Formats: sequence, C-alpha cells, structure tokens
Amino acid sequence: MEHRRRAKEIDLTIGHHSVTKIIDRRADLRDLYPILLRLPWSRFLPLVVLAYLVVDILFALLYYSAPDAIGGMHGTDRFTSDFFFSAETLSTVGYGQLFPATLYGHIIATIESLSGMMLIAVVTGLIFVRFSKPWPRVIFARKIVIRPFDGKPALMVRIGNERDSLLLNAEIRMTLMLEAVTSEGTRHFSSYPLRMQDDHVPMFALAWVGRHEISADSPLYGLDKAQMKARRMRLVVSVTGLDEVLTETVYVAQRYTTDDVHFDHQYAAMDSDDQGRHRVDFAYFHEIEPWQGPMDVGSEPR
Repeated sequence: MEHRRRAKEIDLTIGHHSVTKIIDRRADLRDLYPILLRLPWSRFLPLVVLAYLVVDILFALLYYSAPDAIGGMHGTDRFTSDFFFSAETLSTVGYGQLFPATLYGHIIATIESLSGMMLIAVVTGLIFVRFSKPWPRVIFARKIVIRPFDGKPALMVRIGNERDSLLLNAEIRMTLMLEAVTSEGTRHFSSYPLRMQDDHVPMFALAWVGRHEISADSPLYGLDKAQMKARRMRLVVSVTGLDEVLTETVYVAQRYTTDDVHFDHQYAAMDSDDQGRHRVDFAYFHEIEPWQGPMDVGSEPR
C-alpha cells in the first residue's frame, strides 16, 4: 500500500451514527468557508473575537514600533493608546483624539482601515448566511418498526415537524443498502429505492409515518433481522418540502442500521382528545410498543 503523507481524519455524523473518514488531501483556503459555516455558535463567536483581537494587536505593535506614528497621546501608556487607536481604525470608527502623525502612521492606518472593512464584510456575510440558512426542525423516530399493515408486512418510519409552521408539499424517500457478493467473490453494497405508500403530504404540520410494503418484489422480502444484519443493512430516509416561512426548499435525512429495526412493534399513539381539543404529545414520538393487533396508522396526525 502506498504510504500516505498527509492523511487527515474527518469525523462525520450520519444520522445518529458516527464514522471517521481518512483522506489524503491538500489544504485549500476554499475549505475555510464551509468549515466556518459548520462551526456551532459556541465556537464561531469566540473565533471571531479572537481574530479581531489578533488583528488589532498586530497593528497596535506596528504603531508601537514607531514612537511618533500616533499623535494626541496625553499621559496614557503608549501601547494602550496604540491598541485602542488600532481598534478604532480597524472598525473605521475614529473618535478624533488620536490620529496618525507621520507618513508611516498614515500608511499603517490606511492598510488597517482596508483590512477592517474586509474583516467586517466577511464576518457580516458569514453571520447572515448562518441566520438565513434553512434549518428544518424535522425529526425522525430513533427506531424503525416492521409489522403487518392491511394484511401485509410493512416497514414504517415516524417523522415529526417540531416547528409551529408548515412544510408544504413534503415528500419522503427511502433508500435501502444491502451488502452483496459478486460471482467473483467481491463484496459491495447495492442500493435499492423503496417504493413508498403515502409518500406525499401537501401540508406537513405534526407527525407522519412513512410506509413501505414488504411485498414479493421488495428487496426486504423474506429477510429477518439476522439476515439483515448479515447483509449489513443500511436505510436512508429523506424528507424534502417547502418551508412556508422561509419559502425555500429544505432537505433532511436520517440513516438507520439493523440495530434500529424492531419486528412486530408499533409506534405509541401521540394524539389524544382533551375535552374536544385534539392534542399531539411529542413526548411519545420515539416510543414503540409490541404490536397487539390492528392500529390505524393512517390516523397519525399531520
């Protein structure tokens, strides 16, 4: 095997499963933009403050290196004055008490002012994108259930909308991946789009159960849990729809494995009647229970 000179490990979370990608690639400044967008706010904001302070201190040191570069100082520690003058110039504020007094000071202040405008533009753009990015609060049940439905076995996944707004023209898709062995003995994963029943809802507001009938032409037909595990089954469930508030198409997906499959179980009921008022309690969203007979899945609130 060829020696990897710059192998990089990248931790990915796919659904609620984690995987480490090891890849040999060169650093690229273009990667910085998506990295900054993916950072959580708890790391992004301190990073912005740190970058601001680093630039501020760097230019303050340049002013400090020339004693007469800044005029208007009156008895204050010189580096402190240089630091605050740098902060005012970087943010293009300029209060007037301190000012460049030499050609060197004017040149450094001009460069810092330009740097400040660029820094503010970049940070403003990043914050705007982070706020304006569609963030669907669509959740998936932690477990998949397989049980009879209308006399035939069916695979079911419950999906919920946590927002108080609608997801319009919502569609659900399921893609199954099973490991197979070729005639040459090579192992590989085959991908199968699963035919869905009730795969579209015009207004998705509450909860929804996506359902695939395991008929004779289904790739799941005849497989029990042990066989699914032997073939390293993976299921990817995705939902797309138009957010009525953002008026943008949103997409969210979840990945399941054999460990998430539960045969002869059903999702616990979420809806109840409270003196004539329909209530949907998401506290039961992930709950499953043994299947004990017919349950009207079609009555799931949407």
